[in-house]
Amino acid sequence: MSPLSFLKIDAAEAALNESRTAKWKLALALGVPFVAVLGACYYWSRSDSKKQYAKKLRKAVDDSNKLHFPAPGNDSASKVSGPDLAEAVSRRGNTLYRSGMYAEALEEFTKAIDMCPHSAKRDLAILYRNRASCYEQLVI
Repeated sequence: MSPLSFLKIDAAEAALNESRTAKWKLALALGVPFVAVLGACYYWSRSDSKKQYAKKLRKAVDDSNKLHFPAPGNDSASKVSGPDLAEAVSRRGNTLYRSGMYAEALEEFTKAIDMCPHSAKRDLAILYRNRASCYEQLVI
């Protein structure tokens, strides 16, 4: 064998290795930005859905805290009926609770429970929950 044949083999191997190196560099150069863009799109879509979920959850909690007493019958409009009075007492209890006056709020919620008609199950549940929250704050 001549010394030139080794050079030809070495040159062929170098060209082959160089082409392999070029392929992985190309794949890396194209793949990384592509994956980064996909990841960013996924992240942004998930963060928007979390914000929407949090907004819906806040609205649901606010709606559940509102009392929806049944409308009073065809009594005279000047008289304050049981449901209306219970709602007013409940609002006073909520104000006292927010002020940190838990014992007074507890008394107001108890009065509202007594005034609330038994047919208003949802409202009674809210009042009992509020009263339980007062008990919890007093124990802590």
